[in-house]
Amino acid sequence: MRTFIIALLIPMFLLSAPRDIQVNRLHQWFIKYDSPLVGYEQDFVDMAKEFGLNYRLLPAIATQESQCGKIMPDNSYNVFGYNNGDWKFRNFKHAIWAVGLQITYGKPYYGKSLDEKLKIYNPNYGYSERIKRIMENMCEN
Repeated sequence: MRTFIIALLIPMFLLSAPRDIQVNRLHQWFIKYDSPLVGYEQDFVDMAKEFGLNYRLLPAIATQESQCGKIMPDNSYNVFGYNNGDWKFRNFKHAIWAVGLQITYGKPYYGKSLDEKLKIYNPNYGYSERIKRIMENMCEN
């Protein structure tokens, strides 16, 4: 009986491990930046899975746009600088899911590659490369 229970638990552990690693990577990243996004790591991972995005994309944008949420318009929760910082959200969770939804299904973004999405998000020279570099750096912490 004991072997049977262990055999059932091992596959469950293996299925959850990558997600836990993603949450832990984001947690360490947000701690490094003393970010108010600490505690929202699971939301980023869940949103990315739901919308088929890389889980590091929105945290990387937040890092670039608001120093991980430290600099943003008052009471906006717009850590992503979305819509030139003009959008306001109810809280960080709302911002994560709303921006994830826009980048996935919004008219200018739908069906586009990561590079195309980033060029639409911010067409400034080098922006796409900066975001991808930040995403890579998240794997190194």
